[in-house]
Amino acid sequence: MDNLAIDVTQAGTSTDVGSSDATPTVGLSDESSSDDGLDLSEHVAPTEDEERDMLQRVEAHRAAEGRGALHDARQAARREGRPEEWWVARPPTQARCGLANSGATCYLNSLLQALFALEEVRREVYTVDEPSVGADRCVPWQLARLFARMQLSRAPALSTRALTGAFGWGAAEASRQHDVQELARVLLDALGRAGLPVEARLFGGTLRSTLRCLACGHEKARDEAFADVQLDIGDAATVDDALCAFTRWERLDGENAWHCAACAARVPALKGVSFAALPPLLFLHLKRFTFDLHTGRRRKLTHRVAFPAAALDLGAYRRPS
Repeated sequence: MDNLAIDVTQAGTSTDVGSSDATPTVGLSDESSSDDGLDLSEHVAPTEDEERDMLQRVEAHRAAEGRGALHDARQAARREGRPEEWWVARPPTQARCGLANSGATCYLNSLLQALFALEEVRREVYTVDEPSVGADRCVPWQLARLFARMQLSRAPALSTRALTGAFGWGAAEASRQHDVQELARVLLDALGRAGLPVEARLFGGTLRSTLRCLACGHEKARDEAFADVQLDIGDAATVDDALCAFTRWERLDGENAWHCAACAARVPALKGVSFAALPPLLFLHLKRFTFDLHTGRRRKLTHRVAFPAAALDLGAYRRPS
């Protein structure tokens, strides 16, 4: 898989990231996470007036853009043998605006729709100011414009070409399949470089790795910041199953025995991971690819992984299970 690169002109630099194998799911953490050690005292959410102002600014550009988007959509409809009228307005059964595939950008569209559905993310993105020069290469500004159009438009689907153009992508790059986790990392990094620390404010939490001696009970813990959590889903039917596996104790003994400082000896121990501090929004990546030992090749996992219908209770994952 090719490396994903976004030219962050707004920051005056470029960012390259390697590939990985994860598909994201974005979910809200439980409300009790608000006092789990995260310092959000300096964060002031944009007001409704600020969001309305952003929407009005985008509305001013909307007529010309709408004609261009409609032209692109009608061309795509003709190519795919669909009636052109379908693109004029959304049918009553379609509640939200979709995003058109610009080649192989289904992974991009999935991420954008997930982020757009989070009001906290939209409000942060809408605070960006239009740059005096280079607006067509400013990733945060083009993302804000796209979000506003998705919120205002009655079209069934919109083009993402202005945003991918800000990435520095041409038609060839948009036709390559990239990994969605890479895109999430570089997109949030681009926002951070432009003065919008969305990742730290909304997705930043703390994981705690714990070692426990089975001889004397002595524990050693280490905390590590995270912005997303990668979950193995090989045997998981639900997100809860995957989180249980993620936080399950692992026994270390034999050659893997742990040297306990209290016992001054290598002893059997338990190793586990838990959430020490939860972010306002928990970003979960479901690892859809696994290595097949029988074929010696990677294999995609296509089974359904259910999300709780009501809410995801993260209280049970504050300690290894």
